[in-house]
Amino acid sequence: MKTFMPLRTVSSALLALGVLSLFLPVAQVPAGAATGTAWTPARVTTAPTALQGSTSLTVPGTGGGISCPAPGDCTAAGFFRTKTTGDAPWLESYAGGAWSSSPVPLPSSAVTGANEVAGFESVSCARPGTCTAVGGFLAATSKTTHGLIGTVSDGTWTTTAAPEPSTAGTGTGQFAFLESVACSAPGTCTAVGLYEDSAGHDLGLIDTLSDGTWTATAAPEPSTAGTGTDQYANLNAVECSVSTCTAVGRYEDSAGGDHGLIDTLSGGTWTATAAPEPSTAGTGTDQYANLGSVACPAPGICAAVGRYLDSTGYDHGLIDTLSGGTWTATAAPEPSTAGTGSDQNATMHSVACSASTCAAVGTYKDSTGHDHGLIDTLSGGTWTATAAPEPASSGTGTDQYASLDEASCTAEGNCTVVGTYKDSTGHHHGLIDTLSGGTWTATAAPEPSTAGTGTHQDASLDAVACSGATCAAGGAYTSSTGTVDGLLETTGTAPSGYFEAASDGGIFSFTVPFHGSMGGKPLNAPIVSSA
Repeated sequence: MKTFMPLRTVSSALLALGVLSLFLPVAQVPAGAATGTAWTPARVTTAPTALQGSTSLTVPGTGGGISCPAPGDCTAAGFFRTKTTGDAPWLESYAGGAWSSSPVPLPSSAVTGANEVAGFESVSCARPGTCTAVGGFLAATSKTTHGLIGTVSDGTWTTTAAPEPSTAGTGTGQFAFLESVACSAPGTCTAVGLYEDSAGHDLGLIDTLSDGTWTATAAPEPSTAGTGTDQYANLNAVECSVSTCTAVGRYEDSAGGDHGLIDTLSGGTWTATAAPEPSTAGTGTDQYANLGSVACPAPGICAAVGRYLDSTGYDHGLIDTLSGGTWTATAAPEPSTAGTGSDQNATMHSVACSASTCAAVGTYKDSTGHDHGLIDTLSGGTWTATAAPEPASSGTGTDQYASLDEASCTAEGNCTVVGTYKDSTGHHHGLIDTLSGGTWTATAAPEPSTAGTGTHQDASLDAVACSGATCAAGGAYTSSTGTVDGLLETTGTAPSGYFEAASDGGIFSFTVPFHGSMGGKPLNAPIVSSA
């Protein structure tokens, strides 16, 4: 399925469509509220003009296109294509048990109309109603690509062109794109991606929001980074807490080899680390590693995943973990059914952690050459591999295929991961795997009543976010008329609850999102009523 990605094709001016369990006692994984709850599909609500072509919520491996800051409250971001315009940015909000779309204006410098090319790849909500989305857009005058930042205030979205470092190129050499955003608090966000400098090299880009202003930083690189024709870097994902941020991606060294890149913000300064690689990593022409996802459940505790080439030139999943200030590398374990020789291939797409559980997900090839979903779970300091369960309708033989794209783990220790599988007739469907009580179970993602059959039967999920009892997943499906429409899945509901006011004016919430203050502290939001 077509996804909105920063590709330079045809014309350079066009934008185409428990790390904690290493250090803390492992808690028993409780049963999750979402487990056993039916998933409800919804066709994406779009702009008034009917869809044609494709609609997407996110791009796998970019940090995710859905954010759920509280139970019953989610925001999804992506792009859509209409009959009268090109690719346009799109946002959808989930509240009160229903999805609704929000119009997204473009910056004044953007191309509009039939040649419009813009969209979001990632969204982060610090709290309900306070969200930031990032991506890219095509400028009208220069026909160059720039980073796009969208923010919501009082329910209205506005957009701006993302700032670029002073070393950014100009004219036809101007290119920038944001791939991931993390907001640790309202008004405090970090977005990462890449930009092209004045010498035509792609470099990592970091944009930071503080005191209402976005500022740009050229992402630092390790001392082994290349120069000249060997100069390349890109940041794929970022995760932030109140005091620190960790961004991951890839850089090219002075010998032309690719390595994972880790940039860390601490004390207001970004520093670069060459991501460690397993002892089986290749050298020379077989030297390649890349990190595409990162999760940090606590300051100084992180897990990052991606892939690397071994010394025989085969792909394997890569897991880097941070503990005690040091990053260490692990070759992602694979199930006993994993292939060898020419059937050896695996990669990790996403990692998510709660206080007691980490789950890294991706795909691996079995001994017969077929792809399956891969789940690596961290427990007691050790990563173990699970062949991701598949629905009963999964295909066999030439119709055997499954892959997992993104994971979300809640504070209760439950995890939900999404992806795609092929059924016995060779058609693709959304796949949902859920961890509860130590067991993974598979669900075939339900599809809207407008979903196609036969040659028009095709669906996938590539983004998921959970908060408490609420999970939301996004992807796309083919309708009965052959169009590719956005697909949203939800499960669970916002729990009922109540507020209490203390004698000193402190407001406390129970099983509902907290918007007040603790005793003796200033209010974060005005009190308009009590319930």
